[in-house]
Amino acid sequence: MATSGWLANKIVPMLQKTPEIGPSRLRVEIQEKLILELRAELLKANPDSVVQYDLDVDYTFQRLFVCLHACRMGFIMGCRPFVGLDGCHLKGKHKGIMLSATSIDANNCLFSVAFAIVETESGDSWRWFLENLHSAIGVVEGLTFMSDKDKGLEAGWFESVLTHTKGDHLSVTSERSRGHLQQLEPILRL
Repeated sequence: MATSGWLANKIVPMLQKTPEIGPSRLRVEIQEKLILELRAELLKANPDSVVQYDLDVDYTFQRLFVCLHACRMGFIMGCRPFVGLDGCHLKGKHKGIMLSATSIDANNCLFSVAFAIVETESGDSWRWFLENLHSAIGVVEGLTFMSDKDKGLEAGWFESVLTHTKGDHLSVTSERSRGHLQQLEPILRL
């Protein structure tokens, strides 16, 4: 919760610099500054982590992806080549969806790989999450993904997978997915 003192410390320098700034632009400036500060703090405390964010067309916060360096290295060096994908609704003061990638470590315990806070659970947000996950962990030999077919994951999955894998390495199970693969067969043979 923002106190009046905290808000004054953020607003006064902006108003001194640009007195004609309106309330909506001021809100956007504060949001952008906060997300940059959050990213900087995460990277300062966890160097070599992957922290990505997106702003909407009106420069309001849209998405945040975090893969801490220790989690990335722990996954690459000590986990099975398995990633479970899931999404859950955030029901507190700030709404949204939390997407997560989880693996299994050598002790058969769950191991967090990465997470994202996104605006909605859609093909676009899953594609964005999976592309960031791929850039964070790279190519892992024999990597298996599992999900409960969350809303939008299927569309995001196929868009992302087609750009990062060769068709002969792609294996998907479930009747619904087989239909998608049959439609994609001509593309996968390229």
